[in-house]
Amino acid sequence: MVDIARTSALRYALGYVDGLAREYGVERKELRAYAQANCRGLHGIARAFEVFEHMDGRSDNGGESEARAAMILAGVATPELQVEITRPGNAGYYLADYGWQMPNGSWMLAELHGLGKFEDDTQNDPEHTAAKTYRAALMRDANLRAVGHNVIHFKLSDTYDAKAFGSMMRGYGIPTTKPYVDS
Repeated sequence: MVDIARTSALRYALGYVDGLAREYGVERKELRAYAQANCRGLHGIARAFEVFEHMDGRSDNGGESEARAAMILAGVATPELQVEITRPGNAGYYLADYGWQMPNGSWMLAELHGLGKFEDDTQNDPEHTAAKTYRAALMRDANLRAVGHNVIHFKLSDTYDAKAFGSMMRGYGIPTTKPYVDS
């Protein structure tokens, strides 16, 4: 894991360390301690320590980690991951990939979407399944907005240009911590 973190770009390495944390419960301090004890002086070790600083096992998959790396590079404030928002009427909760709590207490939520959510090869009628999934997403967003939260959606390909992605996030009012970082 240290070798991946020290030799790969943040957007790729983060998914591996997040997965290590998620699947095996490895903590940031464990990984740092291992690298301190066994990898001092290796080329790229400073980059590895930077990757470890952003490690978060709450990231649900590699795509979410890759998008979060783009957020970091774009100067977007660190989001909460897997944010639970109570459904109206206390009927369970909605789960959002990313969230930023705003000063007024509302949430700015962001969802990373791929086509997999709308395609299911196990169904006899994939178009019907896609329509149901899309309709459920629209209802979810409407319910979240009705109780004062904002929701945006983006694709992984939106993150490939970190500068443009940062501009998009800023345009939606998502908090930032610094200007775009070149990487």
